Amino acid sequence: MRIAAECSAGSLREIAEIQEVRPGRLYSDGYDACSYRRPRPGGGGYAWSVDDLRPECEDFDEAHPFFQTEIAFTGALESMQRKDAMQRVVNVGARPAAGVTRKTDYLVVGEVDLRQLRQGEQVTSKMRKAMHLRESGSTIQILGESDFLQLL
Repeated sequence: MRIAAECSAGSLREIAEIQEVRPGRLYSDGYDACSYRRPRPGGGGYAWSVDDLRPECEDFDEAHPFFQTEIAFTGALESMQRKDAMQRVVNVGARPAAGVTRKTDYLVVGEVDLRQLRQGEQVTSKMRKAMHLRESGSTIQILGESDFLQLL
């Protein structure tokens, strides 16, 4: 309360923004530690990361197919910006991920610009990693944008 008064902040979120700190998060199987925000390359404020996203609701539907799952994205979505898609994921109780790991439950694939890939490549590195994980026995599911939106 004293820190809030000194910062003229009305909430923990405001304190974190003023102090340029990303609050940590607790999960049933671990935690993400708090950290300082990274300056955007070239100046001009701070880059956002998945750790900046917070649920915009208090209660989650535990029956939702994305509840307590980890979801990564690759390619450009047509229906919304990636940050908005990640916020919607957070709002149903899922964890957005910047990359694909063994913990990833879903990879959502948007439109891929083949010109952005390395010469000779046909899929993104996230898609390649997801396919490799599936071949190794992982249950990661690869969804197109329309399937993602239906489940959302």
